[in-house]
Amino acid sequence: METENMENQEKQQEAARTRKIRVALWVVIIAAFLAFMLIAKPILIPSSEPDPAQKLGQTWLSRLSNMEAYELAEAEFYEYEGKKYLYMTYSLKPKEGHLEEYNAGNGEEQEDGWIREKNGYIGYSQIGLLYFFDGSYNTGL
Repeated sequence: METENMENQEKQQEAARTRKIRVALWVVIIAAFLAFMLIAKPILIPSSEPDPAQKLGQTWLSRLSNMEAYELAEAEFYEYEGKKYLYMTYSLKPKEGHLEEYNAGNGEEQEDGWIREKNGYIGYSQIGLLYFFDGSYNTGL
């Protein structure tokens, strides 16, 4: 009888250890997922979206800092040498004192503070319906 009790206790202890390991594993998985979401800042674009390039372009522009306003004229997807790019033509109005951050490269500086007809290629990756900007920006490929 005593051997049977010891075996039951050992089984219960093993089950408790297994539960603790599973809980710890789930905590690590959830923490890694949350860290990934905070760092990568994915954009979910549903398959029902009529123009995913436009949506992705609007998101990229909305994330720029020191800007008062923007207008997206065109957005298209391109692939070049196996890499995915979003090509955009846009205009933006930087906040006062931040014009130099945006007037490099291309575009026409206007008297009203807008920089019109800028364009560029923004690198991105896609996993299913999730899009991720990869940090690259070029005015030509």
